[in-house]
Amino acid sequence: MNSKTPEEKAAILLVALGEDLAGIILKNLTDPERRKTIIAISKLGQIPDKLVEEVLDEFHSSIQSPENFITGGGEKLKQILRKSGQLNSELSAELSKASARLSALDGVAVDTIMRLIQNEHPQTIATTLALIDTPRAAQVIGKLSSQAATEIMLRLAQLKTISGEAIEVLNTSFEMQIRKDINTYSVKRGGTEVVASLLSSLSKDEAEHLLKGLQERDSQLGQSIADKMLQFADLTSLPEIAWPKLVAKIPRHDWLQALKGEERVKEVYLKYLSKRNAQLFEEDLLTGPKVKVSEVQASQKSIINRAWKMHKEGQIPWIGEKYV
Repeated sequence: MNSKTPEEKAAILLVALGEDLAGIILKNLTDPERRKTIIAISKLGQIPDKLVEEVLDEFHSSIQSPENFITGGGEKLKQILRKSGQLNSELSAELSKASARLSALDGVAVDTIMRLIQNEHPQTIATTLALIDTPRAAQVIGKLSSQAATEIMLRLAQLKTISGEAIEVLNTSFEMQIRKDINTYSVKRGGTEVVASLLSSLSKDEAEHLLKGLQERDSQLGQSIADKMLQFADLTSLPEIAWPKLVAKIPRHDWLQALKGEERVKEVYLKYLSKRNAQLFEEDLLTGPKVKVSEVQASQKSIINRAWKMHKEGQIPWIGEKYV
């Protein structure tokens, strides 16, 4: 792997981490770093599993190196405050409460938590749910069978205290499982489709800025990426036979949020509703609560992704495909 450049290693890492994390990382790079990394991703072909594993191992080793960290955390803060005479019992209790959580599961999706706990003892599951935020814990309960959910909730209700040692054991266990998942993750390809998907996850201005830079460096490659990117307004170019299925499959409330301020797509969408439903939809659009632009964009992106998934599953034709 020593023959790989830093840009190539970064490209493999971003593709392995997935679009959501890759998009966040890209936003925090400088413009030159982003351009180099995106170009490297676009040039990736088939990536051997062994190479992916080596890159992930190197990344994990680098972030675990003591040279890259200073010691912090609740205990360190207590030491500092105690030395300065500012640590009182109330603040100490607050710090202890803040540390009583499963840091290994911070930001971890509910489906992943479900996979991590599926073979655990009910008491361990109850303890885990007590240490994560309530919304995710509720979602986990909702995904369990009624019998399992009842058992877990009984144990949760009876749970009094959780020792720091138990929290540490759980954190270590989940960290090891998550690390194992990452190290066995297999990525088969990079290329222009991956770059197009990554750029689509960014804001419109960021994506256009990066795409312009790519086209300046390599016009043919940049155009190939641009061709694969899809904006919400482009849905108007879908073949007519695709629209009834889109309207039927995607919930009304998603369209209601996504179509705020989007006249072209709204005009097409309303054609596939009954006259009465179209009238009610427009009324709801006008009288509904105001939403953030970012929320509208998120709904639009969600609809684009679902439309593309339906196309990949053979449910609808795509832009440019002709039918007679």
